[in-house]
Amino acid sequence: MIDILSIEDDEIVREHLCEGLNAARFQVFDVENGDQAVRLLQQHSQTWF
Repeated sequence: MIDILSIEDDEIVREHLCEGLNAARFQVFDVENGDQAVRLLQQHSQTWF
């Protein structure tokens, strides 16, 4: 399965994007800003990279 990190501040856009990607069988991690993305990447750096 392919992992995708979605960074979008508009909640409605983020929800629709994640729904579409999940329906296409992607694993989606969604955050609303760059700071959250950096934290998420730091938390998962050992398993994702």
